[in-house]
Amino acid sequence: IGQGLAGTWLSWWLEKAGLSYMLIDDPGTASASRFAAGLINPVTGRRLVKTWMIGEFMPFAWKAYHEMGTSLQTDLIAEISVIDFFPTVQMLQAFQKRYTEDSTYLQLAGSLPPGSSRAGLINAGWTQAGLPPSDTDSVDKSPDLENWFRFDLGWGRISPCYLVQTERLLSAWRNRLREKNLLREEWFDSTNLTCGEEFVEYADIRSRYIIFCDGKQSASN
Repeated sequence: IGQGLAGTWLSWWLEKAGLSYMLIDDPGTASASRFAAGLINPVTGRRLVKTWMIGEFMPFAWKAYHEMGTSLQTDLIAEISVIDFFPTVQMLQAFQKRYTEDSTYLQLAGSLPPGSSRAGLINAGWTQAGLPPSDTDSVDKSPDLENWFRFDLGWGRISPCYLVQTERLLSAWRNRLREKNLLREEWFDSTNLTCGEEFVEYADIRSRYIIFCDGKQSASN
């Protein structure tokens, strides 16, 4: 139930495993996945600690999104950098502290490799994020980021990060489900669900399991 990121990936893996399924999703229901930025960031929080299991997750995500993108004939994931402008001394010190403890995924502005211009770094990230070419061209020609940002305390870079085209992914997979008659675009009415010991029934569907991937909607089921 639900065709956000969770429902999309679950149905993808069920199909790869050769298991039958039917997905029910109301296109009129608001979904966090449809508005998600799609950013996979290897560090998190004010202390910039590594995201849990990120060493395993990033290679897996890269491979899986590329595999699905190839199947759907579209690009779903790209590698980018995140530029972290320090708004306060405390944020600068937090970045410096984490950098000295573990510089994996982190670079301070003064330690970037030769040829990594400030404008080029930001331009690369914006281009992947879909900024209009006219704007990215302007950034690329800019001699410095001071023309675009005020960052008296400096900045750092988080890299690599991944940017997932979530809207493209959900739309393309939805079309695939329609083509295979594996999608019912309707509101799921839990009052029509019957749960037995070995099966569940909903309308004319009889199944071994029902799995809810409908986010906050599950709270009202």
